[in-house]
Amino acid sequence: MDAVDVVMIETLRSNGRIRGRELAEILGISRSAAAARLAQLLQSGKVRVVGVVHPAVLGLHAVAHVSVTVDRAVEDVAGRIAELDEVPFVSLVTGSAALVAEVRVHQTAELAASLEKIRTTTGVKGISTLVYTDMVIDVLRPWATSENSLDETDVRLLGLLQLDGRMSYTEMSARTGLSIGTARLRVRRLIADQVIRVGALTAPGTGEQEYAIGLGIQMRGVVADLVALLADLPEMTFLATTIGRFDILATVTCASLSEGIAAVDRIRELPQAVGLETWLHMHVFKERYHFSPLTPGYQPVELDGVPVGSGS
Repeated sequence: MDAVDVVMIETLRSNGRIRGRELAEILGISRSAAAARLAQLLQSGKVRVVGVVHPAVLGLHAVAHVSVTVDRAVEDVAGRIAELDEVPFVSLVTGSAALVAEVRVHQTAELAASLEKIRTTTGVKGISTLVYTDMVIDVLRPWATSENSLDETDVRLLGLLQLDGRMSYTEMSARTGLSIGTARLRVRRLIADQVIRVGALTAPGTGEQEYAIGLGIQMRGVVADLVALLADLPEMTFLATTIGRFDILATVTCASLSEGIAAVDRIRELPQAVGLETWLHMHVFKERYHFSPLTPGYQPVELDGVPVGSGS
């Protein structure tokens, strides 16, 4: 991966639907060369451009982080947990846990059932759960809004973008029955309102964000005060308040371990932070945010045989 690829990835992180001409201008290469590089990058599997919607928009009000200890090969266990539709994220990590996973479901009863599935998975020795009370910064930073603000057309478009963030308006038109112009206007509105954020998802070690560090923070004082400080950190890519052994769960990304150490030290030095545990994401086994909102009568369309908006 050369410097042009790195710039392309960083550009796609902030604007996954950037036009080919604009991307070529930023890269300083021809439009055809930019298109070829983009296609090669996406085909490599190291980079995916997708839409991410805040769980609240999708009616997913029971969300949790699960640390998992194992008594056999961790990749075997991760593979079994990754098969669960309600688990969008599985990562192999350093520290006392062998892997961490995230569960996103609609209600507390569903969360309890999902945790039972993980707990009884072959190879799982034990789990420790953090239940989110507020997701302040989600992946790609979509805004939280009510699922009631969406109609069925919005739902269908969100479902398509969650699978392929660079899907053409012509393809969306064919799959939804909308005119190309209507599809374009709807998608642009959803993006402008930040209901969905379309960007590049990459594994640690790709582009300039070489390392992802997870943090569990125990604190004193008012949670909102510390959250406000953490949310302003440029390295912060995920931030949630939680119930469990930590008050706050966060992820920082950085180009080097030295930068990561410095970022963690800045957080450790905050007077509100009285306890800090960190872990390094060694291998993101699964990262697939694809869920359907709670819309009465919604029937998912299909993309290559996969129901769009029916789950991960």
